[in-house]
Amino acid sequence: AGILDSEFGLKGRAVLEAGCFEGNHTVGLAQSGALVTAFDGRVENVVKTQVRCSFFAIKANIVYWNAETQKPGYIADRFDLLHHVGVLYHLSKPIAHLASLLPLIETGVLLDTHVADDMETQVDTFQGLEYRYANFREAGREPPFAGLTPSAQWIHSEDLLSTIRYFGFKNARIIEDRSEPNGKRVCIIASRN
Repeated sequence: AGILDSEFGLKGRAVLEAGCFEGNHTVGLAQSGALVTAFDGRVENVVKTQVRCSFFAIKANIVYWNAETQKPGYIADRFDLLHHVGVLYHLSKPIAHLASLLPLIETGVLLDTHVADDMETQVDTFQGLEYRYANFREAGREPPFAGLTPSAQWIHSEDLLSTIRYFGFKNARIIEDRSEPNGKRVCIIASRN
């Protein structure tokens, strides 16, 4: 919540949170004054987030949505900000996912994800966008820190920035670049102006 708040201000902003997991970020965003819609592809994470928010007397719209599928009608078509931490590297079609989310966002994006910069990559395209990626094998449905598909695409950071810019966020930059046990990870902040 801190980065989004310092970059854009959260008070009164409609925030879409991708992958609420257990609600830690959901609570932080709401306590900073955001109007949060949080989603997750695991029902158990939706329930955990609802319980955590209830414990802190937080009002948030917490819903189920598998991010690999089309946006359900119960999720609004417009948000000010996107909080997207720890989800993209679990998706089998991450560029398609971003193509479905980014047009919903009017002001800014916080995206934190593993990237394929230090890995052998392949090339794919989505709606004319060419991007480099590495396949990453997921651990299966049971572990809570795994994706919902057998494998995921980790995108090269340069191509991730290009994709975000393609969808209108011209001011997109990496604000943190770090090495973790599973590989390189970046935090990106982006705004439309």
